Amino acid sequence: MRGGTLTIRAIPRLLPLALAVSLIGCAGAARAQDSGSPRDPFARLIARSDAIVVGRVLEAGSREVPVPGSDGRVVTAEGFARIAVQRWIVGPDRDSTLELAMGSHDRPVGPAWQEAQQPGRSVILYLLRSRGLWMIAHEVPGVRGRPYQGIEFHTSEDALARVPAILREAAISAPDSLAARADLGVVARLEDFTDDPPGMVGRVEQVAFGALPDSFLTIAGAPTDALHRGQALLLLAARPDGRWKVLDDGAGCYYLYHDRVAHSLDSLAVVLERMAAVHARHAVVVGGGR
Repeated sequence: MRGGTLTIRAIPRLLPLALAVSLIGCAGAARAQDSGSPRDPFARLIARSDAIVVGRVLEAGSREVPVPGSDGRVVTAEGFARIAVQRWIVGPDRDSTLELAMGSHDRPVGPAWQEAQQPGRSVILYLLRSRGLWMIAHEVPGVRGRPYQGIEFHTSEDALARVPAILREAAISAPDSLAARADLGVVARLEDFTDDPPGMVGRVEQVAFGALPDSFLTIAGAPTDALHRGQALLLLAARPDGRWKVLDDGAGCYYLYHDRVAHSLDSLAVVLERMAAVHARHAVVVGGGR
């Protein structure tokens, strides 16, 4: 509420095994970051994706759809692709098929898409969830030498062989890993965009750890396409100007899907509990056991 300080103690009830697994994951992520080992070329897309799947392209193309607000009198072309999911690598969904909504820059045309529909071929898709739709994630701004579009075309065998590397990279940006470094962990409803600096204003609904003086917060410094309206779990770092920054260039923003964090199979309550415990543990270690 306005005028007070929103805070919540780190939740003490946690299964020892879950805590151990979380801490091992954090340690592994830290080693990966400190060792100087090469990061996966899709690292940023992995970090920012709400879901990652391996699948077969059943159908791809474009179709005419009504323009919103035109009462069906005006139509536009919209790209789409229907995917038979072979494996959900990251994400809570268990649907055996999914349909992608694709903008003009993602039109599923060309030899790669045609070949992807042949037997023995698969795609790896890095996905965002927005307005109830699955869409392909993008690297924005684009960086020379790094993939721009969240899609890989492979043989089915090579696609499945990529799964362990993707899982290792995803662990680095998992909520448990980022919670150790965050100043604040909250569930908030992002409502309005800001212009200077670019960002969003959100209304806080739950606090996992940390404190803030208001039930509203302003997020700045994240890529504009990493944020959109909706309910999200946010792992944030404090800024000197009183605003907040999403950790790891937008990776610490996890939109909720069916009351779950898009990155995780666990319920939101379990994720918040585990994050609070990891953050508290890290604070004790940094504080020298006090």
